[in-house]
Parts: sequence; C-alpha cells; structure tokens
Amino acid sequence: MMRHSYGYGLLLTGIGDTNHLSMKKTVDELSGRWWFTHKMLHRSVSHIKRAIPDLFSYTRYPNVPKSSNSIESFFGHLKDNLRIHRGLSEQHFKDFVKWYLFLNSNDGIIKKRK
Repeated sequence: MMRHSYGYGLLLTGIGDTNHLSMKKTVDELSGRWWFTHKMLHRSVSHIKRAIPDLFSYTRYPNVPKSSNSIESFFGHLKDNLRIHRGLSEQHFKDFVKWYLFLNSNDGIIKKRK
C-alpha cells in the first residue's frame, strides 16, 4: 500500500496485526471450520483498508472534484427534463439524452452563464 502524508500509517497502526480484534477467529472444534468472531468489525476494517488509497485522490489530481455533487446535480436535471418529456419512443428517448449531453457538455453549443 502506498504511504502518503495523510497519516495512513497512524490510522492503520495495529489493524493488520493478527492480534487485532477484527482478526479474531472462532473455530468449530468438530468440523474445524472457522469464521471471524467479530464479522461486522472485520468487514468494516477491511473495507476501510481497501478504500484508503483512493480516499483523497482529489489532493493528488487537481482536476478531480472533492465531491460528486456536480455530477449528481447534472443527472438530476437530466431526469427532470426526461420526466417533462415522458412518453417518448425509445429512439426519441435516446436522441433526447444524446442531445442533452452534447448541449450541456463543455464542447456543446450552449455556453453556461456564470
């Protein structure tokens, strides 16, 4: 895993350790099968460990926005426009979406007001 100056090392101290609570296993003595004693804790810790390299990608890449609010808003407006034009045939629906995306893109004809 890549180490950055975000304090990942401090955050992960002891988590990968086999003595950590999230790594505790319970073994069935009859069958020999095992499972994590604290299943949800193990799942949460594993999820965080896998997500950490991508959590702050916007700090490494200035073109990546800090949140997805703008794209959520864009698709919300698209859905509102589609709702207004409900009843379109499948081909007209596809054409409407293509034109909407073209006209509202950075390369489109319509210039956004600031």
